[in-house]
Amino acid sequence: MCDQEEIPEVELSESVVMAAAEEQTGCSDWGKTCVFGPALARYLSALEGEAQLNEQGRFGVWQGVVARLSQRLLLQQQGFDQVSTGIADRPSFVIAGLPRTGSTLLQRLLSLDPDSDSLRFGDVSMPVPATYPGTEEDEAKIEQVGQALDKRYSQVPELRSLHEMDPRLPDEETFLINQSFMSILAPLGAHVPNFWAWVMDSGDHRGTYKELKHLVSFVGQYRTGSRWVLKSPHHLWMQDSLLEEFPNATVIWTHRDPVRLVPSMASLAYALRAPASDHATREQAGRDWLDMLSDGLTRGMSARRAAENRFIDVHYQDLMHDPQAAVAAIYTAADLDMPEAMNEAIRTFLADNPKGKHGSHRYTAEQFGLSEGEIIEVFLDYIRTYDVVAEA
Repeated sequence: MCDQEEIPEVELSESVVMAAAEEQTGCSDWGKTCVFGPALARYLSALEGEAQLNEQGRFGVWQGVVARLSQRLLLQQQGFDQVSTGIADRPSFVIAGLPRTGSTLLQRLLSLDPDSDSLRFGDVSMPVPATYPGTEEDEAKIEQVGQALDKRYSQVPELRSLHEMDPRLPDEETFLINQSFMSILAPLGAHVPNFWAWVMDSGDHRGTYKELKHLVSFVGQYRTGSRWVLKSPHHLWMQDSLLEEFPNATVIWTHRDPVRLVPSMASLAYALRAPASDHATREQAGRDWLDMLSDGLTRGMSARRAAENRFIDVHYQDLMHDPQAAVAAIYTAADLDMPEAMNEAIRTFLADNPKGKHGSHRYTAEQFGLSEGEIIEVFLDYIRTYDVVAEA
């Protein structure tokens, strides 16, 4: 990271960021802007009016927005929205529960099925070029993503233990949804509550998920498995759009004690916000994410009632206690035969990736201006509905 005096001044306006992306790519065809255009304008306005970014934060956000727009231009150049969505219409497991509930581990274990495909972090963070795994072009992309990820970890060292990302490992399509500028990554990295309220009340959710379907198809066009293993906590807020646009999806809802997951999510948000804003506080992150997670559950539970037969529940404690049994139970519930080879593959993966491999964090509700009693009261209906047990 540059010294403070070396950070260039940047303008967070639509014309400036879009012009910068055009200059970086040499492309100027934006295609249809009806999905991302209004959200981009609102997001940039919120960054100026709500987020209270410092110079480092402004420049970092500016770089991120321009990089995202550059990928969007390249996607348009490659005709991403012309790729057959039949690729994304294959049967799928879509993990769509609350964040910080073991969903990353579960996606990686389910992806060990040789007949299943998933999207790696290298794919979702850099969708262009779409590559065939193992080729020279793919290795070059993985190397480029790895270098960018190492830089990010050097800026936020605790991020590796809070949410490990690896260019070669499966990761969430939240990063693809982020092409619409309407993903939960926005309020994760900055205090923008009014922007998120606009996303939920006025954003084009259907358009976002139609676009996601094209993105999964484009990025995954060289994958030949019979089933996808997708994952994003973002789906909880827009479950109805997910169910409509991915009709062959079996949704796996991961559950965890809210007293543990709320401060865990607040911890991640604060780690990302603190370097970018001198006004970021743990209390602000705690309050933001208590409200957001509660709203996500309300919306997700409502959408689920109309499609209960498409859901499988997995509890965090069961997954942590016996990951192999949890995976086997999913296959049984989906009326599928789990390949015998998966048992050994799961044992090997767990041995190579033990919990706490990159360190661990301990946090309490009180550190984020909350109380355990308050969290339980807010999530009481969820706890009772899904028999969520308290963690010791």
